[in-house]
Amino acid sequence: MYTIIWEYLIEEDRTREFEAMYGPRGTWAQLFAKHPGFVETVLLCDPVRPQRYATIDRWRQESDFKAFLQLWKADYERIDLEAAELTKSEIRVGAFETVG
Repeated sequence: MYTIIWEYLIEEDRTREFEAMYGPRGTWAQLFAKHPGFVETVLLCDPVRPQRYATIDRWRQESDFKAFLQLWKADYERIDLEAAELTKSEIRVGAFETVG
């Protein structure tokens, strides 16, 4: 399994919009689901710092994610621009392969 993890600090008054866009049935997950190699999106919220979130996007393999990007690049970039107004910062923690 290929997993990509992102960390976000969001604007205080944009919680509902952020969760609608980044949640497991949100805008991003709906776009990712157009590719058969997409597995799931998990949205996490820090209980101590409620404006801090993380997403975990899982794909069967890295090649599935790369194929998705080729096919849906314009939509990906459009949503990324829309989402930028919801966050103070966005950090790609990394991409990981499942071991074992």
